[in-house]
Amino acid sequence: MVIRSLILVAALVLFLPTVAPYDPMTTDTTQILMPPSVAHWLGTDGLGRDLLSRLLYGGRTTLLLTAFSTGLAVIPGCVLGIATGYQAGLLDRLAKLVTNTLLSVPGLLIAFVSVTLLGRGYIGLILGVALAHIAPAMQSARAATIGTRHAAYIEAAVALGARQRYIMRAHVLPNILPLLLATLTLSFGYCLLMIGALGYLGIAGQPGEPEWGAMLAEGRAVLREAVWVSAVPGIAMTIIMLLVNALADRFTRRG
Repeated sequence: MVIRSLILVAALVLFLPTVAPYDPMTTDTTQILMPPSVAHWLGTDGLGRDLLSRLLYGGRTTLLLTAFSTGLAVIPGCVLGIATGYQAGLLDRLAKLVTNTLLSVPGLLIAFVSVTLLGRGYIGLILGVALAHIAPAMQSARAATIGTRHAAYIEAAVALGARQRYIMRAHVLPNILPLLLATLTLSFGYCLLMIGALGYLGIAGQPGEPEWGAMLAEGRAVLREAVWVSAVPGIAMTIIMLLVNALADRFTRRG
């Protein structure tokens, strides 16, 4: 049920912008801060732009940025975590030191500094958010691998002369896969929140472009008289986060 819901939401967000009722960048001074109506189902913002259209276009931007950031963080993080966790020794101790050092620095600060150094734009945003989440992914994969490394079936495979590549493929990966999937899912949620936070601060993407975090910031000045401006992207992000957390819980129980 949760997986189907996420697939449905992703499909709607990715493909519905093509049938959005209005151009998300078009302003209309006669429709400023209009409440939800037949003409504008979710209302309009302070520049008269249709919020439904901006929600759809902004959702595609936000979720694609989140997906790329998550992939760039989780894939190398898990590969490094599995490799160092299984080998132990000096390499594992060094990986532990690096991971703990990165985890001691707030992730939002890492992303903020990275975006500042790399320049404003989607590439810098993706790399900055990914860099902030490599260490948590690496730590989770390393811990899961260490917990499996001393299992009886692993020791039996080693005693029988099985190669490390075979042991990793046939024994280690299948047993830690649910935890890796949970790590992937949770990382997606954290990346979504961080991208939303950076968008709220005005350093994600280009000014005026629809993005959920930026839309939240746009509604801050008119929160009392037009609560829907902030509520629309806020509710959308909340729904995505609830689905992501439910999916992560499901993977964790399987593990």
